[in-house]
Amino acid sequence: MRYPSRGRRDGSDFLGIENDHVGAAGCEFGHIGAGCFAFRAAETGLVQTMIGESALAFQERIETGEQKVVGVNCYLDDEGARSIRATERPDPARMKEHVMRFRAYKEQRSQDDVRRGLDAIARAANSPSENIYARVVEAAELGITHGEIVSCLRRELGFGQPLIVA
Repeated sequence: MRYPSRGRRDGSDFLGIENDHVGAAGCEFGHIGAGCFAFRAAETGLVQTMIGESALAFQERIETGEQKVVGVNCYLDDEGARSIRATERPDPARMKEHVMRFRAYKEQRSQDDVRRGLDAIARAANSPSENIYARVVEAAELGITHGEIVSCLRRELGFGQPLIVA
């Protein structure tokens, strides 16, 4: 990987930062610069580019055989890697039965417990001092589903959006 540096290893040229002291901060990643510039590196797409290039290079090493991965390109069983059969499609009748059992489970549990558990999660999510994780564990013990817990947290905290630079 080569990044524009004009002879400098602190990343300031690449990030458009005029700072002669970036390298002096002691950052391990010379082409990113000091830790305070890591956000700028992510914002400009440098981090995503580096991860993508690294993943591509690793995959190419696997495909050429330079990088050995047991069960993928070496030490295969007698029939080889191509003997892996496609994932079977689930039986629609069994899926329908599962959904019916799940609905019955949700109807049979204590709706008061569900309401109390979700209210406790909501209170914890809005409290600066209460432990949300403890409330999530308690809710799960009450039989509140993962989807119900996540929906409650999204209602209270919003839905995070990762930084994506295209």
